Amino acid sequence: MSSGLMMDHSFRSIWTGESKFLQHPADLYTTVVVTRSIPAGTCFGPCVLQNTFYDTIAFIAQKSCDKRAKSYMFRLDPEAMRNSALVLSWLRLVQAARNGQEQNTEAFLKAGQLYVRTIRDIRPEEELLVWYDQELSHLLGFTDMSRGSSEELKCARCNQVFNNEFPFLAHCRFLCKSRQTHGAARFTSKSMWKLGNNAE
Repeated sequence: MSSGLMMDHSFRSIWTGESKFLQHPADLYTTVVVTRSIPAGTCFGPCVLQNTFYDTIAFIAQKSCDKRAKSYMFRLDPEAMRNSALVLSWLRLVQAARNGQEQNTEAFLKAGQLYVRTIRDIRPEEELLVWYDQELSHLLGFTDMSRGSSEELKCARCNQVFNNEFPFLAHCRFLCKSRQTHGAARFTSKSMWKLGNNAE
């Protein structure tokens, strides 16, 4: 784990007891902006996983889209919230990055629990945008997906075309209405714990 600032609190209420993550309007349309700089390697977490379905960690992908509507803004002072019991209540509001260029945080597993880590220095007034680390991307099946010989980001099932890589991956893996199944495979607690312990 990086030597950056560590915010170690449990937050449980954003996880559902069933296979589907419950999206709320504020989750989809809120921008999380930091009021002070955050160094690279700062970790927030853990977020306790309540079950073993894809959707417990796929909620980030399920919010991914080419165009984001920003109706609300949550201004976050991470240092001031460090000792708050609700320190992680805002994590569900962080939007998914659309590509690696705008991504500044990554979600990763450690000992079967979900953390979020800054991957570069964050400037004051900058929005937090998250995607998965390499191991979680592999676990969710993103690394097995191919766009074919063309560079066009086009769904092979429904022919929808995307401008950005991450919404394309999320659509093809979870959101395409033409899919026969919707992430029916499961993770076991043991496999998630093993993956988390192999990380760093």
